[in-house]
This record gives sequence, C-alpha cells and structure tokens, in this order.
Amino acid sequence: MPCIRRKEYVGKVKKRLKWLAKTLIITILAVVAICVVSIKFLNHKINENTTPDAVVEVRKSNFKLEAGSKLTQEPSYYFYVAGDDTILDEAEIDFESVDTNTPGEYEMPSLVGGEEYTLHIQIVDTTPPEIELSSTAYEVKVGEPLSTNDLVSGIKDVSPLASYEVDQDVIDTNGKLDKEANTFPEYIVRFTTAGIKTIVITAIDIYENETQEEVTIIVTDD
Repeated sequence: MPCIRRKEYVGKVKKRLKWLAKTLIITILAVVAICVVSIKFLNHKINENTTPDAVVEVRKSNFKLEAGSKLTQEPSYYFYVAGDDTILDEAEIDFESVDTNTPGEYEMPSLVGGEEYTLHIQIVDTTPPEIELSSTAYEVKVGEPLSTNDLVSGIKDVSPLASYEVDQDVIDTNGKLDKEANTFPEYIVRFTTAGIKTIVITAIDIYENETQEEVTIIVTDD
C-alpha cells in the first residue's frame, strides 16, 4: 500500500509541475505579445508626432543681386531640403538685414528646421545711369547761350554719379556734381556757326557704369 500511495503522490506532483510549466509558458507568451503590441503602438504615436529627418543645404555660397532689385522672398530659392521640405514653410529669414539699394556685402541670418544659417548676399551695380532727355532735338540761334538743363530733365541711378560731361566747349557752369545729393551741374554752351550740331552727354556712376545720350541741336542764324 505505501508504494501505491507514493506512486500516486509522484503522479500528482508531475501533473502539478506540467500545469505550472504550461501556465508559465502561456504567461511569458502573453507578456511578450503585450510588449510587442505596446512597442508598435508607441512607435506609431512617435511617428505621428515627429517629422521625418530632413537634410538642409544652402544652395549657394554667395547670392548676387542687382542694386535696386527686390530680394526673392521664397525660402526654396536659398535652401535645398532633402526629405521633409515642409520645414521651409516655417523658415525665418531676415530680409530686412539687406539694403538692396546700396551695393556691398551683406549677411542675412536665417532659421530653418531649428538650425541657424547665415546667407551671404552681394548687392552689385552693373546698370548704367539713365539720362532723361527733355527732347532729342532742340533749336537755338547762333551765339545764343544753351543750357544743358533745357536738354536733360534728370538722371536716374541707384548709385551716385562720378562724372557728368558734355562734348562741347562750356562757356559757363552753374552748380557742381554732388555725389551725396546725386545732383549734376548745369553747363552753358554756345554755337558760333549755323547748322545741325550734336551734343553728346555722358554720365558715369561711381561703379564706372557709363551711358551716353545724343541731342540734335539745330542752330539758325536768323
């Protein structure tokens, strides 16, 4: 009898151990499954709240602009983005740091995707002055004084003038060339013979941009 009871007890213990092992395996598998689901859920939430990685590059080491022109306000003109280019929608560029009417070298601070950048802007003047003529033909009598102010109504240029001349003998001059005020002198010329003459007016700015205009002068001896 003792041997039978011993066998029964051993059998119960084995069944109990099998049940515990089975329960432990199920529990471990359940925990692993919960962890996997939790990790996937967290990753999903993280991806919802973050933007994909983006690489930002400045398109040029130096941007050149003609004086008197307007700076392009579009961030994509200055930056290239590999990846999520929507970060350019929030880009901050200090356009006010550049005086587009004055040639020179400028630095334009910018903030893109949380990173600071410095754009280098070069304002240049390669445009000749614009001489505005009152008329391309003018009539005057022999020996009568002729003022260049009757021929030229104004000169347009974003930069100051360095030179303003006429190709005729000047008998008198009123005023002077003022680079700061951008004003030019009045020249008085006189023709001693009748005929069709030409006056060439030349204007040069401080960046050596030159322009010329011709005015036909009809000189009569009446």
